[in-house]
Amino acid sequence: ADLDLYVRNMQDGQTQGLPIGPDSSYVVAEIVGSAIDERFKQIYRKKLVGSRLIDDYALFFQSRAEAEEARSALGIAAAEFQIALNDEKTYIEEISEVTNESWTYLLQEYKNPKNIHAQRRGIIRFTAQAMLLIEKEGSPSIARYAIKVLVGNVIHQNNIDLAIACALRLAIKSPGSIPLLAGFIVGYKKVGYKIEKKPIVSYLSSMLSRSLELGHDKEASWFLWMAIELHIKIPDDVISKIELSNSSTVILLSRLAEMKKLCGKVKQSVLAKNLSAEDFYSSNWLLAYEGAMRGWFGWNKSDINGSILELLSKANIHFMDIVTPSISLIRIKEGSADLMK
Repeated sequence: ADLDLYVRNMQDGQTQGLPIGPDSSYVVAEIVGSAIDERFKQIYRKKLVGSRLIDDYALFFQSRAEAEEARSALGIAAAEFQIALNDEKTYIEEISEVTNESWTYLLQEYKNPKNIHAQRRGIIRFTAQAMLLIEKEGSPSIARYAIKVLVGNVIHQNNIDLAIACALRLAIKSPGSIPLLAGFIVGYKKVGYKIEKKPIVSYLSSMLSRSLELGHDKEASWFLWMAIELHIKIPDDVISKIELSNSSTVILLSRLAEMKKLCGKVKQSVLAKNLSAEDFYSSNWLLAYEGAMRGWFGWNKSDINGSILELLSKANIHFMDIVTPSISLIRIKEGSADLMK
């Protein structure tokens, strides 16, 4: 009852389900989803293989009968929370059996040699094999998996530029692998590796521009983060495209890049020159809040007074940390210090 009251308070007292947009909706959805998960397991009483992403389940079974039984159990569990399964989106699909000839098995065979020259040859062969599989199967997942394999191995300093070039080539085939790529490159930079920036600069300039044109804000944000972490300047023509973006994250990261002298002055056209209380309730509340908290774009912290986020501002809470340095996800194993020489 209390949860329903809080949700209605988010919608001016109206009951219309969870509002789409506010981050609080994800918290509420996860609370309810977790409760359904527990009740589902109690009713089904068999081992479940699969996952749930917010309100979408993907489960795997050995037979259609098991799948039908689980579907019924999930429906009962959800109904106890006054939630009904969407029949149009709920289906059972038979998938072909995975064989030892699957591309995952082929890529799993990669071994990371300790010898510098052997590692170099191995990286080249592995990338070539991955590219052939991508062309044959037409699946971006192969490129993402291949990058994951590269990231999982310690690369010698002499081979890092080759490994990055191969990772860049693979990432073009799989936009979803950008976070992996970013962590890979920035990670080695953080642990002290010397990295040739020229191919990365070319890649970032091209891909950032393309992602902005297509409205792929998540990818653009990762590219901007890479540029900031690697101290790569952002061209003026890319900045002009950023200024047309409606993404709070893209605009805020660009402003951070400006602070670090990696680009010229960044303007925003999403919100008005004078902020109103409604701006902190809009889809661009993050831009309004962080911009005002930091005194960016001509705004001030006092602009937040009287808005829904006033208490957060008085507690000096930020959603964007520009002070704490990012930590490398790369871990050089003990006794492998010579890899950096």
